[in-house]
Amino acid sequence: MTGADEFTFLDMELDLDYDDVETPVEPEPVGQQDVPPTQDDDTQDDYIPADDDSQVEDPLISLANGLLERQFFKEIPETVDPSAFTEDAFYTTIEHNTNLRVQDAIREERESLVGALTGVTQSIMAYDIENPNATDEEIFDYMQATLAARDITSLDVEKDAERIVRQYYGSINWTSQEVEDEVRSLIASDKLTDKARALKPKLDMKAQEITQGKLAQQRAIADAEARQYQVLQKRTMDILKEGQLNGIPLTREEAQLVYAAVMNNDVDVPVKGGKTVKLGLMEALVHKHRFTDQGNLENLMLAALVMEKGPEAVKRFIEEKAAAKQVELFTRESKGSVFKKANGNKPQPKSSDGLFRLKLN
Repeated sequence: MTGADEFTFLDMELDLDYDDVETPVEPEPVGQQDVPPTQDDDTQDDYIPADDDSQVEDPLISLANGLLERQFFKEIPETVDPSAFTEDAFYTTIEHNTNLRVQDAIREERESLVGALTGVTQSIMAYDIENPNATDEEIFDYMQATLAARDITSLDVEKDAERIVRQYYGSINWTSQEVEDEVRSLIASDKLTDKARALKPKLDMKAQEITQGKLAQQRAIADAEARQYQVLQKRTMDILKEGQLNGIPLTREEAQLVYAAVMNNDVDVPVKGGKTVKLGLMEALVHKHRFTDQGNLENLMLAALVMEKGPEAVKRFIEEKAAAKQVELFTRESKGSVFKKANGNKPQPKSSDGLFRLKLN
């Protein structure tokens, strides 16, 4: 190799990707050592030297890439610009991926918990979630029906033959005496197990019908509420499109408030047992004025009068207040009126705006 063909490590482009670094080997004897190709060889790519600043990757970027490759990082946040990866961006990335790992752990724990629950428990939970306004009694009834159905379907024909027979005939309204006579007859004829085997599918079906009946009942209630809601919406819009209530013009904000009070069912209100139910704004306002410090019980009472008897129920209150205000105004003006002499010696009081005149002799 001549002097012109020699090159140093400064002429080589650095590559700090440690996965690509080869383990150094011991030099072979001179006679067996392969001669590396020079830049004059056809196999050598054209070499373009890079700037010194681009030779070494930023340590933060190198560390982040390493954590990403080793799956300590799941992703780089969208708020982080990879081309400007600062120290703050690194900490943001750590926090983001830590939150992702926490969420994954919570989801895995929840899935594990749900998987460990029995089918009955999952069914009860689903019923509660799908019927947020169901009462505690309705949920309890569904739970009882579900548990009873599971208990029945788990009966064994060989071990529980008598119970199967009694349960089935009881479910079709046989009297206790009729059931007792049938069981004795089957035992005496040694046909109890065969009868239980024949009745077990029918009993299972009846047990499921009870549970499905509870679900159908809730669906029927939901459907009825949906139809009522559609009728209510039409009636509300027909009233509000006139732009007034009982002859009183409504502003846009007032119309929106009235619509929300009548139609919306999205206000969370706490109820007995630590639960919350979604109620309309009207119901929520009633609850507020009845039970909270922010309410006004007198306003609620007036609203009750209006709802029951119409606006005439409060008109007299308004008229009486207006009359009292007029008397108060007259009294104040009378006390402060300026007396002027008429004909040189008789003072005359100021007129009382037509309510009455004070006559002096």
